[in-house]
Amino acid sequence: MGRQRGGEVVTFDVSHDAADPDATGYPDGGPAPGRTGRAVRAVERWRRAGRRQRRTALGIAAVAVLVLTGGAVAAGALADHVETDRLRTAPGGVLSLDGALTEVWHADVDGLATVLPDGGLAVVRGADLVALEVATGIERWRTTLDDGLECGPRPRLGSGVEWTIPVETVTCVHGADGARAVTVLDADGDVVGRRDLDDDRYGGPLRAVAPAAHGGLLVAEHDSDLPAQVTFASRRQVFAELLRPGLEPGSTQVRLEDALTGERRQTLDLAALSDVVASDCYDLGADGPSGDAVPGPGGRAVLDLGVLLGTPSMVAFDGCAVDGGATYAGVPLGHATDRSTWPDDPVRQPAPGDRFVAPQGSGTIVQTDDGTPVLELPDLRVEVPATDGSSGSGQVAVGTDRVVALADDGTERWEVSLDDPQVLVRTADVVVAGGWNLLAAYDPADGSERWSLAPDAGPRRYVLSAATDGERMTGVLLEFPATGPATFSLFTIDLRTGREVAPRVPLGDGRLGETGQLVAVDGHLLVPEFADREAMTAGPGSAVVGLTVLAPEGA
Repeated sequence: MGRQRGGEVVTFDVSHDAADPDATGYPDGGPAPGRTGRAVRAVERWRRAGRRQRRTALGIAAVAVLVLTGGAVAAGALADHVETDRLRTAPGGVLSLDGALTEVWHADVDGLATVLPDGGLAVVRGADLVALEVATGIERWRTTLDDGLECGPRPRLGSGVEWTIPVETVTCVHGADGARAVTVLDADGDVVGRRDLDDDRYGGPLRAVAPAAHGGLLVAEHDSDLPAQVTFASRRQVFAELLRPGLEPGSTQVRLEDALTGERRQTLDLAALSDVVASDCYDLGADGPSGDAVPGPGGRAVLDLGVLLGTPSMVAFDGCAVDGGATYAGVPLGHATDRSTWPDDPVRQPAPGDRFVAPQGSGTIVQTDDGTPVLELPDLRVEVPATDGSSGSGQVAVGTDRVVALADDGTERWEVSLDDPQVLVRTADVVVAGGWNLLAAYDPADGSERWSLAPDAGPRRYVLSAATDGERMTGVLLEFPATGPATFSLFTIDLRTGREVAPRVPLGDGRLGETGQLVAVDGHLLVPEFADREAMTAGPGSAVVGLTVLAPEGA
């Protein structure tokens, strides 16, 4: 089943010289240098003691050993508990990657909803909102609502922190066009309340609604004269149509309401993206051709003005012409001027320590949850990689051709060159970053290279995402062969050496669909599957149609 990736592995020596603790080097069993006469006298007293005295002394010593051993066991159990809790709550952290990954459970779903307390995961199946145990896939509860069901707040696949935020309420929008309703449920699946959505206020082709956290409902209203769809016989024709002078995307307003009362909680501050043309606001893949010529009746481009995002940490609008986001407290989260990054990482996301990473021009800003700026980086993008919870202070950022480690005050700790980089894992011991045909580990203190993987030949490779248990890393490997389609697979390496320590797991074969994203939920490794082979282009609005939890064999 596994395919071994070629390429040289550069390792480093972790051995060290140490004296044999059993080799004292003392002639005739005499005392070591520095041993006092007290030790010699204790030996003599033991030799002179009677059998009963020795037995009593041994009994006392045995009790002491049991007490000390019990304390050590308790301390060890406490340490294991602390480590387990740390991994469960770390973005991208999983309990163990020690062994060949095998399926624990799989579920076909019609949508992803949200993360629930105590290791729960809410999904959509038809007209039902279903809560599953992440560890086992066992159904916790099920509530039937209506067709057309969409529930949230939905964590984004590119934001590891959002998968560590369980919610106490779930908001669901459901029903046919013209008869939509919104229902709020608690974490046990009980209905808190329901409201019908007036079609004059919430319906029509230029309005959209989406569930949000804390019993919220996001509403977008577009003012656009663009046609709902354009039919075409070739790519050339559709671009000629959509690039006509004077064809503008129009404006958008987004508000956050109380789902049950309709009361406005906040209005998003939206800003225009740069160099937007009408064709940016169309899905050209809707029944469109793979090439220039279109057989049969032709293809069509469908209007797509943007995606409303109500996540566990924020509200945002990922629009074709405008952009904006805020916390649920109403703190703005910057404006993007360009969203050309690949892979499609969120332009704004929460970071550990109650902080947020937000766009600021062509760079990023790190701010506290009340909006206080912590770090401003004009030409860098701050990364929030997978971690075991031990990564400590500071930030790691990337530019187009470099990885930069920074202290909290913005002082540069180190910098390394890497084309199209992405930081995948960060722990107290190592920073792992990848680019095209290169995966490398660096010392967090000074950036010195620990190991690197750089194949000399074969397909072009890129690691799209990763999860870690602190000792190992599992990543999604994208490969472009010289001929044929791209392939996806999971690989696991030792973070100390870079050596693969488990068989490859092909994606796209059997029940494991193609995916570019790995998710860690409550310490468990979750592999999502997208509809219509969206693994290469999956974004915040992509439909998830399958979920698989993997774990090391025997775990």
